[in-house]
Amino acid sequence: MYYLLSELGTTLGLDALTFGMVFVMALIGARILRIMVDSLLLAILFFPILAVAAAFANFIALALGVSDPFVVPYEDLGLIQHISTRDFISAMMVTFAGMLIGLGGILGLYRMWGHAG
Repeated sequence: MYYLLSELGTTLGLDALTFGMVFVMALIGARILRIMVDSLLLAILFFPILAVAAAFANFIALALGVSDPFVVPYEDLGLIQHISTRDFISAMMVTFAGMLIGLGGILGLYRMWGHAG
């Protein structure tokens, strides 16, 4: 699974661990959206938007130097244990913030179109 995530993440410009975090945060955002809007179809449709928002937040954070990419080659998966907690938490917070911004935008558009109370 790590190999597949690393290949897909590399094509998108992300390392495998950050790509996994983007996917998990977008899944959490879709779950929140499903509860707030009460529509499984909208949660599935807006999942890619949440993933793009989280990935874009990571891209901006890497460009600004807020977080660092995790370089863990597939042959040395034991190196995952040597990633510092500070780096992991900063990447996770950036990903979560990006997902929340995307979720806020989706809910704002949903309310603007008159679908929310």
